[in-house]
Amino acid sequence: MAGQRIYFLMFNADGLGGVARTVRNLVSHLSNRHHVEIISLYRKRDAPSYAISPDVKVTYLIDRREGAPDQADAMASDLELTKATDAQLVETFNSLQPGILVSTRPSLHAAVARIAPRHLITVGQDHLNFQTRSADPRVLVMLRESIQRLDCYVVLTKGDAEDYARLVASASTLITAIPNAIPWPVAKTAAPLTSKIVIGAGRLVAQKGFSRLIQAYAPIARTHPEWQLHIYGKGQERRQLAALIMEQEIADQVVLKGHSNEFEDVLANASIYAMSSRFEGFPMVLIEAMSKGVPLVSFDCPRGPAEIIVDGENGRLVPDGDIPAFTQALVDLIEDPELRSRVGAAGLAAARQLEIDNIAARWEALFEQLAATRRAAEVAS
Repeated sequence: MAGQRIYFLMFNADGLGGVARTVRNLVSHLSNRHHVEIISLYRKRDAPSYAISPDVKVTYLIDRREGAPDQADAMASDLELTKATDAQLVETFNSLQPGILVSTRPSLHAAVARIAPRHLITVGQDHLNFQTRSADPRVLVMLRESIQRLDCYVVLTKGDAEDYARLVASASTLITAIPNAIPWPVAKTAAPLTSKIVIGAGRLVAQKGFSRLIQAYAPIARTHPEWQLHIYGKGQERRQLAALIMEQEIADQVVLKGHSNEFEDVLANASIYAMSSRFEGFPMVLIEAMSKGVPLVSFDCPRGPAEIIVDGENGRLVPDGDIPAFTQALVDLIEDPELRSRVGAAGLAAARQLEIDNIAARWEALFEQLAATRRAAEVAS
């Protein structure tokens, strides 16, 4: 189906974080065979945070950069878009040629379900998990109403697909799961795993649970002082985490490294990757570590780690919140180089299924299925 028109609707295409990064990775690859455009409701930066193919058109609807003219609109939440944004979207949707429109967060799913014209096949793509979305009853009601009016809803895990299928059981909407792709080629050989460095990475916010990681690592810092924990990222909890490190008296072994523009190299030079999140959608950093052959240790938080890690094979999956068990899982890998090598190699092999060629092919097959269904419905009518 070369030449299909595919539109991705985003809140802020230039932002930091997993949504912007994974969408840009996917659309850049799809643009090799299709006409792809990103429609960004807001523009907040002069330049994008992540690279994108020059073949992808990016259209901004509302300029929120410093010094931009006032457009009399407030930033919308996941519960409500304003009349001004609706007007912008109606005009934009009506101007699009027939194709597939993919929205990327709940408020945008609702807008698409409400106002997208019939000539667009509508797909909602969720980047979080069902448990997190359903924590706010208002969001869950909005999602139930919106999903039933979309042609398809794509989530990151099989577990989420099952939950959403139950939520809209009476609807004809196709519910399916497609994970995110690794943003770079999988390494041909595994990392050497000799550096005596454990790393964690992500925004320094409560969701990522770095306080749990520091607590789990503190006993290791005392019994294995030659090893270090490096935490990459920036965010509002940096001061609290620094204070916790000082309180535990482990500042020589636990280092807040800040943001790195060379994170691929950071992973390749690590020996263990540790993830302490309280919840995730589909944690990209786990598959990125796997792509370098770095063994994983993760809490079994909702949702995603359990669909990436096979405990004892390509990593260790620890009961959520069990800090002593997390410590022991790290110790097992620290003290056994052969175990690290075996687990890392298994992760490297598994990562090949998540390369962008494979993930993009799944999206293309889905788009073809949806287009065929639409053609059949039009013939029948």
